[in-house]
Amino acid sequence: MVDTNSPVIKGQVLALLDQAHLQAAADLAQARRHQAQTELARLQSKLTEAKLEYKRLQTLWKQNQARQEFDSAYNTYVQTLDNVQEAQGRLQKAEAAWQRNAGSFLHDYQIISPEDGLVLSVMPRSAKRHGRDREFSFIYSGRGFKEFGN
Repeated sequence: MVDTNSPVIKGQVLALLDQAHLQAAADLAQARRHQAQTELARLQSKLTEAKLEYKRLQTLWKQNQARQEFDSAYNTYVQTLDNVQEAQGRLQKAEAAWQRNAGSFLHDYQIISPEDGLVLSVMPRSAKRHGRDREFSFIYSGRGFKEFGN
């Protein structure tokens, strides 16, 4: 976005770093979120059916009929309720992962000028920070040279 000898102001976006791997992570998180939402909806539907069957057989059980079917319906209802709660937990985790990836998408991959000055050089050099390659440049502001980058 800027070249050598370009004047810059504090806060100006100087460069956008490659975002392909972050986009892939965001896409994966969104797919997992969608999968968790779909699974939760399926289980909630199954829970409604199990509850209706349980209530129906509860009435018959009170009339001394369908004892074995009632026990089975009750167990199905309780298991499905547990499955719904687990699915809700998975959805919450998927939502949080999606928010983390989507929220950091642009912020983490911008190089912003730390102050007003003149770009003296644009020199990519590999450095590891938080497990990612970063690019650095130098800026001169009249107070000396300053190395910067994300």
